[in-house]
Amino acid sequence: MIDHWTLMIVLFSLLLLVTGLVLITRWWHQKDEAARLATYRRV
Repeated sequence: MIDHWTLMIVLFSLLLLVTGLVLITRWWHQKDEAARLATYRRV
């Protein structure tokens, strides 16, 4: 386990990156959906 510490750090970093991208994408999609609903309510 100690021999593979660099691989563990890289995999953990990739996991954090993917998690961050998923959260940002979900937040962005919710923001777009709210804006779309707001424009339909105005019409």
